[in-house]
Amino acid sequence: MSSAKAQSSEVARTTSEALTRVVNEASVGLYRVQEHVLRTTSSLVAARTAIVEMKVPMESALSDVREAQDAVSRMNRVAGFHNATENLKSLLN
Repeated sequence: MSSAKAQSSEVARTTSEALTRVVNEASVGLYRVQEHVLRTTSSLVAARTAIVEMKVPMESALSDVREAQDAVSRMNRVAGFHNATENLKSLLN
């Protein structure tokens, strides 16, 4: 009886080892990578398309902000604007 138990244990061990080797084989790993790439490619393409579509409005907004920043920095150099600011401050006090 122990001989049958030992044999079944040996069969289970060798089967387990064989399955482990098959699962860890390089070609199986490459197959898993290929599956992953195929699953995720469509979502990555959709995300890239959305980013590209946002590019033009973002560049336009950035240009507007830069122009506004430039206008504000030029205002500080205008003497009349500085005087108007001081006059407004004195009216509020």
